[in-house]
Amino acid sequence: MGSVPRWLNAGPDDAPSPTLRASAPVGPTRGIGLMLQGGDRNPNPSRVPTGGVAKAIRGLADFTPLDPESSGARDFADTADRIAGLAHVVTVDTSVAHLAGSLGKPTTILMSRPAVDWYANWDDDRTPWYPTARLVRQRIPGDWAGVIAGVAKAVSSVADGAVRAT
Repeated sequence: MGSVPRWLNAGPDDAPSPTLRASAPVGPTRGIGLMLQGGDRNPNPSRVPTGGVAKAIRGLADFTPLDPESSGARDFADTADRIAGLAHVVTVDTSVAHLAGSLGKPTTILMSRPAVDWYANWDDDRTPWYPTARLVRQRIPGDWAGVIAGVAKAVSSVADGAVRAT
């Protein structure tokens, strides 16, 4: 299904953005969720940082893990409820990015190169589908250092109280 827009030459401006609602968070939203895993069937496994890169990203903040193994989430509804209670989400381009974006949660999406994601404009760091999301891209394939710097900037803005993606 994810390839259909590309086959139709459709882009992010060609369809309305989805809007979801999760359970209302109990108390103030706080914390930063992190998802650095992706599905095994994705044709671009290089979109997921591994080894030292993943460790460097995890070291930038006291993240709340959103992967099902760590969070205990049984399905997307459980993950949506966890995201609703967070101030911000940092994620690779995977289902969590789409879930957080459709929930309107401030989200930083890590984008590798090459990336062929139909919902993301390559002209800027925004996507019309998810107005609260910001894209942090590799400038060249394998340039995770630039992505780490972008994530550091995003999580520092959350820590400073500016709860929005940068």
